[in-house]
Amino acid sequence: MLLVGPNSGFSPESRTLRLVTTRWRHSLDLPAQVRFVGFGSPTAHIVVFSPAYPSVIECTLISIRIGRQKVALLAEQLVDEWLNRIGFFTVRGIKSGVNEIDLLGVRPRGHELEGWHVEVQVSFRPVSYIGRLSKEDQAELGAKSASSAKRRPQAVIAKGIQQWIEKKFYSIRKQEMREQCWKGMAWKHKFVHGVVLDRIELQMIEQGGIELISFHDVLRSLCEHKPGELFGGAGTDIAEIMRYFANDPEQATLQAQ
Repeated sequence: MLLVGPNSGFSPESRTLRLVTTRWRHSLDLPAQVRFVGFGSPTAHIVVFSPAYPSVIECTLISIRIGRQKVALLAEQLVDEWLNRIGFFTVRGIKSGVNEIDLLGVRPRGHELEGWHVEVQVSFRPVSYIGRLSKEDQAELGAKSASSAKRRPQAVIAKGIQQWIEKKFYSIRKQEMREQCWKGMAWKHKFVHGVVLDRIELQMIEQGGIELISFHDVLRSLCEHKPGELFGGAGTDIAEIMRYFANDPEQATLQAQ
């Protein structure tokens, strides 16, 4: 039996299956052809055929990267659309090496400009904490990975959140990236979240100077959008579908006519 870890995944671009094994601690890149992909929660199944193996490889991935990336991208697009509709000019997915900013937005407020740095992490059925475990904490708790859902003491949660806040917002590199995008801007820091494993993490993030925004509030605002108001292009189609669904059925039919 081949045991695979959470960093495994199929690459549609290179048509390869990346297997990161949990037993031998190494990875394999195999030419492969996907015949069936089935998504469940919280697991996903991929069945592939590869010339490197004489039989079918069936992989059960605890948190498959393909599914997670699609959800993350959709959430970011909807947040981007929401920011456009409340007056922000936005740039999404700014990268510098391994560093990335989800969204930067700027809008006029009176005679001044307001800048938001927005990070988006949306889950509906969370299987891990927001903060990651250090190697020392992994060893102490007997956790198998940095993203382990094993119950954590409050001090360990706090340490993980401090590191997360630093990485996402306050690191020197993130400050330099924001400065390169808009010199001299006083950025406000926002975190868009969905369902979390432990709400104390949200309290700690807020205590760290980050304003919390519920993804539910973002979706509700998109549903309340009225025809003729400003809209963007990132998530317009799906936002319009949600708005149509949220409207009274009879009224929605009249508007469509």
